[in-house]
Amino acid sequence: MLEAASLTKTYVTAQGPWRAVDDVSFRIEAGEFFTLLGPSGCGKTTTLRSIAGLETPDEGRIAIGGQAVFDARAGVNLPANRRDLGMVFQSYAVWPHMSVLRNVAFPLEVHGASRREAAEGARRALDLVGLGHLAERSATLLSGGQQQRVALARAIVRPVRLLLFDEPLSNLDAELRIQMRVELRDLQRRLSATSVYVTHDQEEAMALSDRIAVMRAGRIVEVGTPDQLYLRPRHPFTARFIGQAELVPADLLRRDGGGALLRTRLGDIACEWAGDVAPGPASLLVRPEHIELHPPGTDGPNTAHGRVLSVAFLGKLADHEVDVAGLRMRVQTMSTARRAPGTEVTLRFPPERCVALAPE
Repeated sequence: MLEAASLTKTYVTAQGPWRAVDDVSFRIEAGEFFTLLGPSGCGKTTTLRSIAGLETPDEGRIAIGGQAVFDARAGVNLPANRRDLGMVFQSYAVWPHMSVLRNVAFPLEVHGASRREAAEGARRALDLVGLGHLAERSATLLSGGQQQRVALARAIVRPVRLLLFDEPLSNLDAELRIQMRVELRDLQRRLSATSVYVTHDQEEAMALSDRIAVMRAGRIVEVGTPDQLYLRPRHPFTARFIGQAELVPADLLRRDGGGALLRTRLGDIACEWAGDVAPGPASLLVRPEHIELHPPGTDGPNTAHGRVLSVAFLGKLADHEVDVAGLRMRVQTMSTARRAPGTEVTLRFPPERCVALAPE
């Protein structure tokens, strides 16, 4: 449905040329919710704005529904208003001099609808986002969450081929952000809308997305479903950026089907094999919440002995720092199972939750 091929965008800065987007390619299927995820400055917003027609790449091609909207070689560059898309901005961009209804009706009027037709369409869109009862209210009297719903209603008020979201929830408080992402995902599924979403929030990306493209320094590092990127990432950057990760230096001794054996300071660890790792230097990935704490003296495969250095009570969870063979490792348990500092423990690393990665 959407295809981006070899997109490149370079800006000239006081420090010299800066390549914000560097040979970025991906394909999104119809009805898919696809997220560009990465730290500030990684190129995700520039990529989104290039799709929208708000930035002009130096090279590459963008096609929506099989139609080229940008092609550097062919000299194609459709303006934003001809790309048949809706966009929700980080700043809401709600017009303060208009009522809620007029804010949402305006795009329909621009596309030739009568005042009555535009109002009817706007009311339907407002009902979809739960704001039908506020249609006549001034946009300036709305809360942040309500203004974001107005921006969303304005983006969906007319049928479009593609919805774009530029960090739309980042200005909301934590509780409202969680509520809005549930509502946004539900609305996207009801509309079967193909969507591209930009965020730096890992939890937000995992909660909303069918697939995620992790970006760094203008490039896509890895693309996968949320569970693939969390449980079996293929790149150390992905492992560290999505969730918390313990990465232990290791040597890959051998592979056996989908499994592998790593030699580490913790001992020999059997684990899953994520691919792209040759025998030799490697990294062991294990998430803190996947490490099991057992009483001292517990023996068996994939175990190591250590001592609790500190513990932080986090409410539902307890976050332990454990010294294991000179390595400081984080281990998370339910708070009811926390161990006191100085306690001797045995750590077990479940093979199905350990992953062999290429070295950092």
